[in-house]
Amino acid sequence: MIISLVSQKGGVGKSTIATNLAGGYACNGLSVMLVDADPQKTSYRWAKDRKEEKLPEVASRQAKGDIAPMLSSFAQDYQIVLADTPGRDSKEMISGLSVADIAIMPLYPSQPDMDTIETLVINIAAAKKVNSNLKAYILLTRVATHPKNTEKDVALDIIKGYKTLAAAKTLIHDRKGYRDAISEGRCVIEIKAGKAQQEIISLAKEIQSW
Repeated sequence: MIISLVSQKGGVGKSTIATNLAGGYACNGLSVMLVDADPQKTSYRWAKDRKEEKLPEVASRQAKGDIAPMLSSFAQDYQIVLADTPGRDSKEMISGLSVADIAIMPLYPSQPDMDTIETLVINIAAAKKVNSNLKAYILLTRVATHPKNTEKDVALDIIKGYKTLAAAKTLIHDRKGYRDAISEGRCVIEIKAGKAQQEIISLAKEIQSW
């Protein structure tokens, strides 16, 4: 399975989701390749830290430009291939979508992030012309934990207006556990980060149903 993490802007949690899914799948005994095509190299550095700690293996490579051939090749040898692409329109994002089984688009439940959906719709539509099996989901990240905060509800209503996209049922909240895990080369499952751990497990299960 090839999963591409894509967005039109940086800082939305792509690397957080990529690393936690990669670590979670590895902990479950699956072979995982994490391709970091983002110049920030957050996922690649995480995988390097992880290797030094001798944790369940997550193979990792850096990439740029047309990453489609690399992803397709790795998919022959690994059960899970995750692509962490730049937070902008890029060759890496477009090529990653062209071979992905699933596109996950992390977004904050804020108006500036909602404003990027139009461009995402265009890019997903273009990708489906060459990859008709692509399934695309918006994943709300850094959702406020306060129950009276209604930003997520407003965001979900906006997403419902787009027929070609769907919102993941799982919500990723703004939790310290995610920051702690990535700084240690681990995933939230490995550090037993309570509710954050439950969210990643929920997301991994949901992905299997897509």
